[in-house]
Amino acid sequence: MNGPVEPRREYRCDVIAEGAVYGTAERAVFVLAATVEISPRQALLWMCNQARRIADRLDPDPARVPWGDRVPEEPADGQRPDGPTRLRDWARDYWTQKELRTQLREGAQVSLTVADGANGVFRLRARPVAVRSPRPDLGEIPAGPPFPPDLVCPTDSRPGRLTAHTATGAGPHQ
Repeated sequence: MNGPVEPRREYRCDVIAEGAVYGTAERAVFVLAATVEISPRQALLWMCNQARRIADRLDPDPARVPWGDRVPEEPADGQRPDGPTRLRDWARDYWTQKELRTQLREGAQVSLTVADGANGVFRLRARPVAVRSPRPDLGEIPAGPPFPPDLVCPTDSRPGRLTAHTATGAGPHQ
């Protein structure tokens, strides 16, 4: 039974960095990474891995470096956490990820934008894209043998060898 082809979704994800070009008033935009995933769960897993990767490149995780125990929990100036901390916190937040998975499943784009002072702005994004899977129209499957009746296989006269003739009872070993 061939019905209408249901569109499936794939999830296009990217990480974009934008920042000032040193010594000029210009800004540059770079695609740091991009992928296509097959589910909201995999799209968000990819985004979380990218968030951790960017955070570790900007500022090593205090939990993984020898001097990490001397890093204060709260910023000294009382302002919001820096970019790497915000990226790590977002990647660890189970409830936020669960909500974002639901939004992606329902067809919404999700993104996270984090500014990190002089390093620029980082945007992680996932968006669902409908993709039509072509299903070949096979029509009716013909009844009968899997090969044409006029196909003749040579007879193998060695004992124990199965050929088309012995399988049908027409061979010399009957």
